[in-house]
Amino acid sequence: MGKVFIVDDKKERADFYAKLLEKKGIEVFATNNVYKMTKYSKELSPDLYVVDAEVKDPDYKMLIGYLVKNFKTPLAVICKNIEEAWHAGVSHYVLRSMVNEKLGEVAGAYCQGGKKYDFLLFEPKKQEDYLLKEKQSFLRIHDMRAAKVFLEKNAVRAIGLCCNRDKYLELSKKFAMAKTFYVEKITKDGDLKAILK
Repeated sequence: MGKVFIVDDKKERADFYAKLLEKKGIEVFATNNVYKMTKYSKELSPDLYVVDAEVKDPDYKMLIGYLVKNFKTPLAVICKNIEEAWHAGVSHYVLRSMVNEKLGEVAGAYCQGGKKYDFLLFEPKKQEDYLLKEKQSFLRIHDMRAAKVFLEKNAVRAIGLCCNRDKYLELSKKFAMAKTFYVEKITKDGDLKAILK
């Protein structure tokens, strides 16, 4: 039911993330060795990479850059602070405080699919945080390649494309199967709540 490749230079953390996902029926390859990750990545063909932002071997940005450049696989980063961990090409950020509930949700969407969301926000650069009504399901995604993979396996009621208007016109054609909205900037009480009424 799908594979996840976890890379973390602290074995205890890698094992903890692996156990979380294995409970959900996801096959996991976890390593604290970056050399092993580069050696086995192609033959394992995971559905999702998970990297902890505190990886020191090699430098975090070098590792993320390598994964983004060499693989089309969606990439989730576990972090304390999204701004500090930000890197172009990362699909999802999972806050360390939310890892128990969010990591399984993101991995399940790519490995098992069949999830239904009210709203998917494609946002190349993170803007403000906001809350939705309790009954509304929402996922934020930051990478176009990952958004396509996500939509092949899951259903969404609407997609918000947070970008300039020219980019919106280009991207909305790629998501013709779903209702799309142009979102220039979202605030806590702004566009998104109006869209989801």
